[in-house]
Amino acid sequence: PRTVVSVLRTRGTMSVVDDEFGSPTFAGDLAEALVALLARGGSGVFHLANEGRASRHDLARAGASAAGLDPNAVRPVSTPEFLATYPLPARRPPDSTLANHRAAALGIRLRPWRDAIAAYAPRLVDE
Repeated sequence: PRTVVSVLRTRGTMSVVDDEFGSPTFAGDLAEALVALLARGGSGVFHLANEGRASRHDLARAGASAAGLDPNAVRPVSTPEFLATYPLPARRPPDSTLANHRAAALGIRLRPWRDAIAAYAPRLVDE
């Protein structure tokens, strides 16, 4: 959301890929989940991410909206179209969605990513 707010304020619009998916995670929620995991004696490999799945475009639009900016200023673009204009040094997987199965079994769940954005994005407006 920080980049979305910055780019939309500067340029007015932006293009974001709509065919790459993942599990958006708010660092504050992750920190709380890690503390809870340690308190419950969890060990080994855990996936900790806010609930839900989103495309990068979904995430950018939600961030814009929560920050009081026009979500329609975030235009969808395919990964090949984006890379033709902005080449990246590394390829991203089309789907990096995570599931918190092991953490959930210990009673650790992170809130939905949309709720996390709704709580965090308004702070960006003041920065």
